[in-house]
Amino acid sequence: MQFIPSTARRFGITNPHDISQSIDAGCRYLVFLIRKFNGRLDLVLAGYNAGEGAVERYGNRVPPYEETQNYVRTIISNYKRALLVKEAFVAQNNLVLAQGNQGKGQGQGQGQASSSINKRTYKVTPVVMKMPTKPLTKRQIQQRLAELDNISSFSSK
Repeated sequence: MQFIPSTARRFGITNPHDISQSIDAGCRYLVFLIRKFNGRLDLVLAGYNAGEGAVERYGNRVPPYEETQNYVRTIISNYKRALLVKEAFVAQNNLVLAQGNQGKGQGQGQGQASSSINKRTYKVTPVVMKMPTKPLTKRQIQQRLAELDNISSFSSK
């Protein structure tokens, strides 16, 4: 990950050539951006590319910088394609992926205040099952890719 010096300091990078510091800080920065922009992928990516201040200056929209708009558009398009590839793989192999096992978090034991009821932790366990589904054809995959290309644009107004 690459950081400007102020962001590197903010996320505890003392040695910009230390790969583990870079990865750790990069993950924490992405989590920060996801929370800051309420999970809006376009704004998270724009904040990562142009800085969260630039996104804020343009009213929480993707800034009108050509590089940033191209970056956001490219990453979202690649992400949607990756999801489609995953979907096609799952369908081709008659698999169903599910997540579950909601666990009780801290503060939900006996004698705890009811205000802490929203403090839950979730344990995610992938489950793979064989299901009798019909595999996607090459044409169906191409059609879905075309559909994704049509919806991969974003509004930067």
